[in-house]
Amino acid sequence: FMKKACFYAICDEFLSKVPLKERKGKEEGAIVRILDWISRHYTEDISLKEVAGVFGYEYHYLSRLFNKTYDISFNQLVNGYRVEKATELLQETDLPITEIVSQSGFQSIRNFNLVFKATVGKNPKDMRK
Repeated sequence: FMKKACFYAICDEFLSKVPLKERKGKEEGAIVRILDWISRHYTEDISLKEVAGVFGYEYHYLSRLFNKTYDISFNQLVNGYRVEKATELLQETDLPITEIVSQSGFQSIRNFNLVFKATVGKNPKDMRK
């Protein structure tokens, strides 16, 4: 999980500093556009079905594409962005955890705690200390 967390952090930093250019390959171009969109919308309640509609792809095609390209699901990818943002807020602010949950895109504290612990290996309160 730590490797995935590091990967998400690197992707987030990369996407925030480097303008993305579409590659020639159909799948590569799709992934780049979708990752860029996710990096701008991960705080919202998004789903793979919604992304498929936005980009005009079939839901099952995108699901296979994410699994083939990153060996993780769409939800794991989005939650990685969310955990990265939450970690940043936990370490750099004194915001209440309920506010961090909201700002990082999680829909409930319970889900936030489960995903955070599974990804980082620590509880959010422990990360703050």
